[in-house]
Amino acid sequence: MKGLDDRELQNLLELRKTHQRRLLVLEKQAASFGLHAPPHILTEIEDVRENISKIDEKIAGREKPARILPAQEAKAMDKKKILFFASNPEDVTLLNLDEEIRSITMKIRSSDYRDSLDLISRWAVRPDDLLQELNAQKPTIVHFSGHGSRAGELVLMNDLRQTKTVSPSALNALFSTLKDNIRLVVLNACYSEMQAKAIVKVIDCVVGMSTSIGDEAAISFAASFYRAIGFGRSIKEAFEQGKVSLMLEGIPEENTPVLLCRKGIDPNLLRIISNDESSKAASVPPVGDINKSTLRKSMVEAFSLEELAVACQDLQEELEKRGFKDKISMESVGGSGIDGKILNLIEYLDRRGFLGYLVLVLRRHRPGIILK
Repeated sequence: MKGLDDRELQNLLELRKTHQRRLLVLEKQAASFGLHAPPHILTEIEDVRENISKIDEKIAGREKPARILPAQEAKAMDKKKILFFASNPEDVTLLNLDEEIRSITMKIRSSDYRDSLDLISRWAVRPDDLLQELNAQKPTIVHFSGHGSRAGELVLMNDLRQTKTVSPSALNALFSTLKDNIRLVVLNACYSEMQAKAIVKVIDCVVGMSTSIGDEAAISFAASFYRAIGFGRSIKEAFEQGKVSLMLEGIPEENTPVLLCRKGIDPNLLRIISNDESSKAASVPPVGDINKSTLRKSMVEAFSLEELAVACQDLQEELEKRGFKDKISMESVGGSGIDGKILNLIEYLDRRGFLGYLVLVLRRHRPGIILK
């Protein structure tokens, strides 16, 4: 599909604003009728939402051709998804979230590896939308843009477009259940450090805000952060570039963003994309489908912690030969007892796409072992 030029992008954003304003009017009308809203209003609401969704897909470059060829499908699957959640309840100060998504889109479009990132936005987010979209999209990065409360709650909305809060413990449970491929969560909302501390227990890296943050600062930080990601920078480098952007713009909030990392994770080494990522992925040993449950049980039965420590050293050497810089050890993955450590090791390697290397190394140590 031919890419959008700047004028086309601007026209789509303006059209989206028009649809969004119409949606606000219709939802207010529907709410005034309670449970007995006229069918024609409900039908128009669905039509407007569908139009907004189509615009979002075009902006994110996700409009599908009539026929997808195998090579095109494989290329699409290689993309790292950024799932952008936005919520702007009517009973709190309205934020310029559309400007934020526009700025992020423009910065990604101007980066070296723009074709490796797929920015997907979801608006007027309700709590259940988090479950739906994380299940459907399986993103690498989850971004939330909106309000946060002083109590450490994430501010979403209900069906009447009023505030609906989500607690840090609920967010921890959400990402524990649906972490899948997620390596980074960005909470671009006031007072979100408490939420970040809850999420980082199960996700490698989380960005939060230590106090309130202004619209201008939030937009500038996020746009520069994702531009750096699009240039293949590490998460730590992207975070620092986001802070530097605030300093360059004279916005005195560079100390508000905080980067938290799970124990054993070095954000200096963690990259969402890199210039040789596709060639590295192609070199993963062809081991076929791996049953993680069978793999874990076999490892528990066949290896001691000391033997697995040696295997991890071999695994790290194997990865270094192929240009990866990940630090692999039974200590760094954490977990209680050998079973917990093996489980964490498998989950970490699976998220990084390294399970094939693990099977390769384990078979060297235990020829004939059944691992899948």
